[in-house]
Amino acid sequence: MKNLKRVLTLALVFIMMAALLTACTGNTTQTSPAASPSAAAPETSEAPAMPTTEMSEVGTSKLGNGKDITKEEINIAYIPISTAGQVNQVIDLLFNDVTLIYPNVKITPFDPQYDPNRQNSMIVEAVTGGYDAIIALIMDPAASADAVTQAEQAGIPVITIDCGTTAVHTFHLQGTDYGTGLLAAEVVAKELNNEGNYIVLDVPAEQKAVGRMGTAFIDYMNANTKCVMLEDTSIAAWSQENARIAMADHLTKYGPGEIQAVYCASDDLAGGALQAIEAAGRDKEGIILYGNCGYLPVLQAIKEGRMFGTNFTDTYARYYTAFHMALYFIQTGTTSVSAGYTATPAMYDTLIPVNKDNVDYFIEVSRFTHLMG
Repeated sequence: MKNLKRVLTLALVFIMMAALLTACTGNTTQTSPAASPSAAAPETSEAPAMPTTEMSEVGTSKLGNGKDITKEEINIAYIPISTAGQVNQVIDLLFNDVTLIYPNVKITPFDPQYDPNRQNSMIVEAVTGGYDAIIALIMDPAASADAVTQAEQAGIPVITIDCGTTAVHTFHLQGTDYGTGLLAAEVVAKELNNEGNYIVLDVPAEQKAVGRMGTAFIDYMNANTKCVMLEDTSIAAWSQENARIAMADHLTKYGPGEIQAVYCASDDLAGGALQAIEAAGRDKEGIILYGNCGYLPVLQAIKEGRMFGTNFTDTYARYYTAFHMALYFIQTGTTSVSAGYTATPAMYDTLIPVNKDNVDYFIEVSRFTHLMG
């Protein structure tokens, strides 16, 4: 039964790769801000050639220069922005679940603690440690290029999630960053009747080129509404506390009734903004606070009427995909170097707007809820 599960899982990965793999250099496609967010898919180009294997070989033997993922010891390095924060609860759950299916696979988390220099050192450490793959959320796309290139040249596939790198690497799983900003702007603009003042709590400054949620929000507002942007503030380290401090400063600068909406590039930032708004006693002004990701505290705040909305992405499913993509590349011995990629293949995921009308459903299906028992 376990072997059957492995075969089916890898077969699913092959199907996903064949259907969705496109050649992209990081995450640079621009979408017209006047277009519907549903049209915000990346432009496609000729997909890189994928290694060919017989399906009967999947999960049962070595393929090419790869490893037998069912029998050999497999070590994967997981290098996020930080191991702190609520999102890591779901990621840990996922890693525990998948290693029950693959008990020979060990996933080792590294904690750079929001320090891009430390993160790059950890990538190099994973190379010297002989890890079979690296799954990473890159903090500084340009500064990470050398470390990621070292890994690829050493035959270690690098799989990045959301925050990619300028270095060509084996695979990138991207949240639809520009699309989610467009979708949020469309929802907020409708609620504002296309007029009002807004603030953006944006991605860290060094990630604006690859995390374009705030950029897209502003583009849509400029192109389609009479709304006025008061502030576009980059929040260092995606920190909820930094977001709280920044929002508190904005509330001091702008008096009651001057702020109609706040868009946040992640739910951590939205949580910080909410704390500041409530601490300042400004929660009765009807400020439309909109987040991005669908973390449980934000979903609960929406249910309680303390926040307006967010865009939901399934963290558990996304990391499940990244893990099995890593297994695929380990098994086939594929890296960007061995495959001759001139651009990083990327897969883009979907997102769903959440407000008080549908939040109960997303609370029910959220993996965060299951963690709470």
